[in-house]
Amino acid sequence: MQRNLNFHFVKRNRERNEIMLDILKIIYTNNGEVGITKLIFSSNTNYKFIKSLTQDLSNAGLIKTYQNKAKHTFTITDKGKDIIERYYNINFLNLRHLQILVDLLIL
Repeated sequence: MQRNLNFHFVKRNRERNEIMLDILKIIYTNNGEVGITKLIFSSNTNYKFIKSLTQDLSNAGLIKTYQNKAKHTFTITDKGKDIIERYYNINFLNLRHLQILVDLLIL
């Protein structure tokens, strides 16, 4: 007897802060500068929402916005770099602690 297994995965919506962190990561990993189109596609959001988020990030001093004619470019500030580096360090430490736990459980 063959079973028909249909899995329905519920995709949760990302929180605004998660998307803002994604924007910082995208800019950071693209040599600290990115255009709006790449930002929209990489963060999987729309123009209106990106404009709102980048305005908030700019007001917080995490990114700078430049506009030449019709082109928007975003650069990450030192404060934004600090946030991303702290995020990566925390995640690295969490992964390292997880690895230590796994190693202890295996022994």
